[in-house]
Amino acid sequence: MHLTWAEGTAVYYTTQTPYDCADPDLNNIEQAVYEALNQPSYLAAGEHLPICGHRYEALLFTPNPEENSRFPATPNGAFDAVAEMALTAEYQVLFGIMQWDRPTGTDSPGSTLADAVVSLYYRVQENPAAYPRGMTVRILTGNMPQLSLFPAPDHRWHVLEDLRAAGLPELVNEELGWRVEIADFDGRWPHMHTKMMIVDGKTVMAAGFNYSYLHFAGDHPSDRGIGMYDLGIHITGPVAQAARAAYDDQWSQSDQLVCAELVGFAENVWRRVCRERTAVADHIPEVLRLYVPKDASSYAFPMYRTEKYLAADAAVVAAISAAEEKIDIFQVNFSLELLCTAAIVFQGICDYDNNALPFLEAIVETVEAKRVPVCILVEREPMNSAENRVAIRALVDELAERGLQDLVEIRFYSGKIHNKSLSIDDAFLIMGSQNFHYSAWGSHYFSLTEFNIGTDDPQAIEDFQDTFEYRWANSIPAEELMPGLGN
Repeated sequence: MHLTWAEGTAVYYTTQTPYDCADPDLNNIEQAVYEALNQPSYLAAGEHLPICGHRYEALLFTPNPEENSRFPATPNGAFDAVAEMALTAEYQVLFGIMQWDRPTGTDSPGSTLADAVVSLYYRVQENPAAYPRGMTVRILTGNMPQLSLFPAPDHRWHVLEDLRAAGLPELVNEELGWRVEIADFDGRWPHMHTKMMIVDGKTVMAAGFNYSYLHFAGDHPSDRGIGMYDLGIHITGPVAQAARAAYDDQWSQSDQLVCAELVGFAENVWRRVCRERTAVADHIPEVLRLYVPKDASSYAFPMYRTEKYLAADAAVVAAISAAEEKIDIFQVNFSLELLCTAAIVFQGICDYDNNALPFLEAIVETVEAKRVPVCILVEREPMNSAENRVAIRALVDELAERGLQDLVEIRFYSGKIHNKSLSIDDAFLIMGSQNFHYSAWGSHYFSLTEFNIGTDDPQAIEDFQDTFEYRWANSIPAEELMPGLGN
């Protein structure tokens, strides 16, 4: 399809190659996920999932890849990769993050993306003919709650601080078509937990890491890093449009800041000169088309969830249930239902039968039905470790009752991790923001927004397995830290 249209004295042209994904050739795991996502409650009649025609670009690592990784280390790890991704934009950058830390100097996590935004601004200013549709940058923060008596911080001001420090001259220039829009998710409980970027509707990142100092290496110049390990995945192809739709769902009705000026202002001044309006998810046509790279060879599956739209839940359960050979789980959280948080103190009030979440039920049922071995690597540091231990004990007790305990191995990582990923049969990888935690499963008051990507790309799976096996070798068997486990 070819399209030509006029706006004033300018004439524009675009083209769309016909996209056919009505009858994909899928492996058993992909077929199960495809059927889960194709339920009428998740997909409109006549709509097809954009799963065909993708190119895997890279895994993203915080604080950096392992020494033996094929990916190079950089000063700021994954934050540098996200900035480089933004710099490829011709029309639009959509970025969503739960947490954007307040900068305490020039070496903040947000400074990396802020520097990229400034570079984009000067590229547009110096060569506007190369950007005839201008440039829109949207940054959405997650309305992250604070568990204290003090008001929760508004991370939009942190974004403004980083942009000002990076030297951005202005948020809006109508002549250039330049727009930087900053908004906060509408709703504190549940808040927004997604971590994603979509560039030009063509390429997408789904990740687990926040823009937090904690993800920097311990020797980072900021002197605030603790080396918290996490991953993201970058894929180019039609799945970016599904990600864009998920982003629009979060952006729409959010609380957008509109500020007259930027340079030289501080937060206390911004609060007087900035006003709020309801965010609107508008787009130019160029970023709404399905893009298939020429060297596309992989499938990719969008997995989005909200408090009421539980497509990701169904897809993850379907993938686990389809396993035939092995399951490798790399998760910061591994919990039972919310009320089982109390079991940290009041032992014995929760068990598998009454309090298991769907992912846990899928693991046990798959192990029992197919004798599939499972490796589970989780966080050992409080507070996550306390909840993890309650669920681990319930799982091990249930496995022992069914005579399956030898098929599931559980370890605690020796450092800080923040991962949300799993690999099935070395044939399907899921990565994104969804924890194995009560906040990310089911429909309830604390049910968070999440976005994952699933893929069958062999290189992506190999890259994940390399890092999983490295971290697994540097972990601690659960029974060493949990006396009496399994007895």
